[in-house]
Amino acid sequence: MESREFAHLRKALNKTQKEVATLLGTSLKAVHSYEQGWRTIPAHVERQMLFLYIRRRDASQKPNLCWKIKRCPAEHRSRCPAWEFRAGTLCWFISGTICEGTAQKNWREKIAVCRDCEVLAPLLPKVDNSEVSCHHGNHRTDPVSGRQKNAEAQETMKIVSIATSRKKGTRKQVVDEAVLIQDHGIEGDAHAGPWHRQVSFLAAESIEKARQSGLEVTFGDFAENIATSGIEWTRMPIGARFQIGENALVEVTQIGKECHNKCAIYYLAGDCIMPREGIFARVLRGGKVRCGDVIRVVSLPGT
Repeated sequence: MESREFAHLRKALNKTQKEVATLLGTSLKAVHSYEQGWRTIPAHVERQMLFLYIRRRDASQKPNLCWKIKRCPAEHRSRCPAWEFRAGTLCWFISGTICEGTAQKNWREKIAVCRDCEVLAPLLPKVDNSEVSCHHGNHRTDPVSGRQKNAEAQETMKIVSIATSRKKGTRKQVVDEAVLIQDHGIEGDAHAGPWHRQVSFLAAESIEKARQSGLEVTFGDFAENIATSGIEWTRMPIGARFQIGENALVEVTQIGKECHNKCAIYYLAGDCIMPREGIFARVLRGGKVRCGDVIRVVSLPGT
């Protein structure tokens, strides 16, 4: 299962990331990583997401039995768990690695066969790549002029994670949305207040680079408030202004920071890239922000 399909199924179930995490018995960070493509979606998660989606989709429909659809001969039925347990509507789910009486090497090979089968294929969602709001774009932004090097790149400057914490110097917890308060910061966050570092930003690409270097980290682990895609924050000048979502407006006030003492984040994660690659801003106009919100350059100093 790919990240875009996982996100599509969650939305089709009308569940928040937190609600899906509870259903799957996993963490909110894990769900967030599945949707960003940072973690491989485990077989048991794929099975459960498809199960929930299909059960909701077919709740009011008359079930079709797989052995009737495929007209399975007696020799296939004798080796089929779906036939044995009379679960002809869920053959792909309960049969493990078995399909048509033959065991595949693993779940991934088996579900690949099932996805092309006339039993399961009609039940699967048609996933549109444009539906995935939290997507890592390949285009780049010119941070000096504010112009796009590619006309499509404007839509790649987005929020991919929002995180808050009640205490400074600790990892932040990922949330679905947050409220930015004018001249204060994110509501309920420890770093908010009447000073110049009200909200912190870090590129998701920087976090991914840290992961590639071997650190077991994800969103919020570097105490960033907002992780973004498609923006090179370290090249943004102080005074640059950005609109986030529909209403919020922030102004860059500091690039990186000096870290005199190694904080809890350093010892938990093994490194802290925030002092080197993060930026800070103050809130000029408040508003609600959500994962997937577009970020737009409003003005740059001297323009």
